[in-house]
Amino acid sequence: MLTVAIPTYNGADRLPIVLEALLAQVETQAIDWEIWVIDNNSDDRTREVVAAFQARSPRIHWDQEPQQGAAFARQRAIARSGAAWVAFLDDDTVPDPDWVARVWQFAQGDWVDRNLVGAFGGRILPVLEGPEPVGFARIRSLFAIVDRGDRPFVYEPGRGLLPPSAGLVVRRAAWLAAVPPRLILGGRTGNTWLTSEDLEALVYLQRAGYSVAYCPSLRLSHRLPVTRFTADYLRSFAQGIGWSRYVVRLLRVDRSRRFLILWFYGLSDLRRLLRWWLQHPGGWRSRDPVLVCERSLLISTLTSPWVMGRWFRDREQRGDRQVIARAVQRAAGSSQPLTPQIAIAIPIYNGADRLPALFDRLQVLEIPPGLRWEIWAIDNNSSDGTIAQLCQIQQTWNRCPLHISQEPRQGAAFARQRAVRLTAAPWVAFLDDDNWPEPDWLREAIAFAEAHPQVGAFGGKVLGAYAIDPPPALRDLEGYLAIRSYPEFADRPGPFLAQQLRLPPAAALIVNRAAWLATVPPEPQLSGKLAGRFVQGDDYEPLLYLARAGWEIWFAPRLKTHHQIPAWRLDRAYLIRLARACGLATFALKRIITPPIAWPGLALRIMVANGYKVLKLRSLRQDADPSIALTATVRQAFFWGCALSPLAQLRLPGGRKPKI
Repeated sequence: MLTVAIPTYNGADRLPIVLEALLAQVETQAIDWEIWVIDNNSDDRTREVVAAFQARSPRIHWDQEPQQGAAFARQRAIARSGAAWVAFLDDDTVPDPDWVARVWQFAQGDWVDRNLVGAFGGRILPVLEGPEPVGFARIRSLFAIVDRGDRPFVYEPGRGLLPPSAGLVVRRAAWLAAVPPRLILGGRTGNTWLTSEDLEALVYLQRAGYSVAYCPSLRLSHRLPVTRFTADYLRSFAQGIGWSRYVVRLLRVDRSRRFLILWFYGLSDLRRLLRWWLQHPGGWRSRDPVLVCERSLLISTLTSPWVMGRWFRDREQRGDRQVIARAVQRAAGSSQPLTPQIAIAIPIYNGADRLPALFDRLQVLEIPPGLRWEIWAIDNNSSDGTIAQLCQIQQTWNRCPLHISQEPRQGAAFARQRAVRLTAAPWVAFLDDDNWPEPDWLREAIAFAEAHPQVGAFGGKVLGAYAIDPPPALRDLEGYLAIRSYPEFADRPGPFLAQQLRLPPAAALIVNRAAWLATVPPEPQLSGKLAGRFVQGDDYEPLLYLARAGWEIWFAPRLKTHHQIPAWRLDRAYLIRLARACGLATFALKRIITPPIAWPGLALRIMVANGYKVLKLRSLRQDADPSIALTATVRQAFFWGCALSPLAQLRLPGGRKPKI
């Protein structure tokens, strides 16, 4: 998978061109890719602009990074992505129509693996929105303008040549292994013009043994407004680059050699400044933009050891501690500092009317002191204004980070997969948009997780909240509506019997994220209910993969949620369809925990045993008692589904499943 990440600050006017170019990408049909816009505290209409594009494409996601600076925004993108490669774009760089396809093609090539490439960049061509300043060629490299020939190559470590962040594509695993969570250079902010945070990250990759490469087939256009060529702007811009050079230079060499390197660089910088002064005798007082830029760059580079020395040493030591701490945490299986301890994931399809009531319940959750938590709302191709409703809720929500994402593949199973991939929390608590938790639900969930770290997943009681009085027979059919009280546990925690498909529903399921990622395939067999087609068993499927790998699935009796059941879900025809769909998933589920050699015998047993149960219930369907008749009819539909479930897994010519 590929993530395209765009850090932005007040980019409402610039982002539309970039996003339009990404939505118009060609030759991407076979590529699984997404777009993340990381808003770095914009105070213009950036959020509204992104929301408008989100309504047009499920690929586009938005998140906010509260710490100011492009370096923090890129770190946020790395954390949110679950892709193997992350491609960065600035909000003023426009990709060619085939840029995504070229990125993916190059990343999958043997050349990249042979050279252990951790990052690569391409060509960046200037698009000036005004006349080119006289002498612009002398300073164009400062504006992330790159054209280094027609052949790919690996940048030589230790030299000053590296690609800029605009158009940079990084191997996410390499970044996480080599780059500290907090860089020494944060990027330009309102208070500082320090830059080169992108070069700092690349130096860390090179120090860890990864190559940084040039790919000539990648082309971007860098839009440069005339405001960037004023003397005042260029003075501050060049000064930040010059001061940052001290950091990048010293990171490239061992600490034992830094004293000598400082003298070498100091003499070299002094020589360059004197030579420039001889070439431009009037340059000291000139207001020519290019001369001002060159003068500021040379002076700030020469003085950078005095300006940056102590600050650099303090930040570097802190960065070393972060790398060590993260390595220890990875080895111990714990989360990173400030990573949420638990994430609530809400798959949503056409839930605009249900969301306000759900978030009213989330608003009153009891949160233990110090608990870090977040919410991921995953829209699954809604057409009723769900995204707009989520954006409205997000504007006033202040209890925890609330993230909105979209899953283009239809089905709750795909939405849950996206949530697990997007969050970094060690525990993921699923909530359906019609399932209301009790106030102590999150507190009890995290307490149970901390007390039972060996479990792969756990669930509690799901109680029915009916819009109308249910028929008496429904007490025996509530399981089909994901209403479970589990009297067999007698209000004591314990493991479910996965072999018997006795498992909790996903409506309020809490899963161990590390266990899920290690055992659950990314492509589910059972997607969940689709438009015009019932598909059940999608919540049991990942639990059975967990159980097969040795993870226990437990009952947590103190967890309680209330499943909202509208009147139409009590309709006889609906209950029959629902029960049949549950039955049709039986063989697909049981074969997960059955060796393949035993599948034929399993199919035969399921067909014979459930066919017999269907025959036994025939007479009860005509019973004079409506409750008995309804129960028998619904159960017969379930057993019919079970009996036919082996046939539902057959493949017809062309890969199609039979219609059953």
